[in-house]
Amino acid sequence: MQVSAKRTGNWLKIGKGIAVIGMVSWVSACAPLLDQDFWDEATSFADDNYTALGLQQLASGDYASAEKYFDEALRKNPQDGHAMLWRSVLYQNTNRPDRARDGYETLIAMNPPGTVLMSSATGTQPRPLRDAAEFNLSRLQRGLPGSLSIND
Repeated sequence: MQVSAKRTGNWLKIGKGIAVIGMVSWVSACAPLLDQDFWDEATSFADDNYTALGLQQLASGDYASAEKYFDEALRKNPQDGHAMLWRSVLYQNTNRPDRARDGYETLIAMNPPGTVLMSSATGTQPRPLRDAAEFNLSRLQRGLPGSLSIND
């Protein structure tokens, strides 16, 4: 009987040890849930979503919704070159040439990373956002609407 009780006691100690290890692992796995940097990084894609949603609305002609999405993207990341470009196109196409010009000129000066597809006689290729801003600024100066399909 003594042996059986001793073995049972050892198993209980082992079981408690495993339970403690399990709890420590569970708590440490939950630690990121309390870490703001973790959440900021995990949701960093949201800026891109606002920009993409804005572009989708702009392409469909829902300028009011598009502007809200672009404004939110730029509020979260003032350096979002795509949101700045497409919001400038929106301003150009809603008869706000001064705001469009300011946006294009800011984008050209910033020269942010990122590309858009531009078509030319030699085919379609990715070009810097700055090129798209220059293209649409040129259209603005000639009294033409902003273009979502960028063609040289």
